[in-house]
Amino acid sequence: MQSGQETKRQKTKALYTTYKSSSQIAIARAVGISRQSIANIKRRKRIQRRKVSGRKEILDKRNKVRINHLIKHNPFLSAEDIQVQLDLPCTPRTVCNYLRELGYKRRKPDTMLPLDNEMKSERLAWCRSLQTSKIWNRIIYTDEAGFWIFDNDKLGWFKSDVSDVLVSDHYSGKLNVWAAISPRGKVAIHVFTQSLKTDVYIDILSSVGTSYSCC
Repeated sequence: MQSGQETKRQKTKALYTTYKSSSQIAIARAVGISRQSIANIKRRKRIQRRKVSGRKEILDKRNKVRINHLIKHNPFLSAEDIQVQLDLPCTPRTVCNYLRELGYKRRKPDTMLPLDNEMKSERLAWCRSLQTSKIWNRIIYTDEAGFWIFDNDKLGWFKSDVSDVLVSDHYSGKLNVWAAISPRGKVAIHVFTQSLKTDVYIDILSSVGTSYSCC
């Protein structure tokens, strides 16, 4: 789309070419520009303004590739860390703005996959089917969980449209916890470092003993 000034230049050029005998004053009044502008347009061979190169980008293609490579391997780096580690010729704010242009957002990662509508409906139906059941007083509930030394509960650079980001470090230390509860309260808790295989699970259940009764 042409600017208003460019339109006036073209109109001036057309009037001057068609009505060569017209004075600069008459053309200036018809177009709505000054006599000096008419004279300048008359001397020019080009109607349009020359294109300028504009401001040079601070981050060149090579540094952009380096930032992309680094953030994919460690999304928890701050803009300041990236700028220092790569020795970039810019401020951390420039790095931050570039990452946002790529769709990244500084936030905490999701720790589990979200439930879809079908999963939610199935779980709700199961709960309703057993809502009035009397079996709950005779059930012991058990579960296990792993706790990693690697901390993934902090801010990092992740795509704004990605909701199932899972971050883990397979080489960091880990503790496993198994616990059981019943309607009467806590049953047992065990902390271990090995994987929860069959033999380990049997040992845990055996240590609970047969003395506990929830009936």
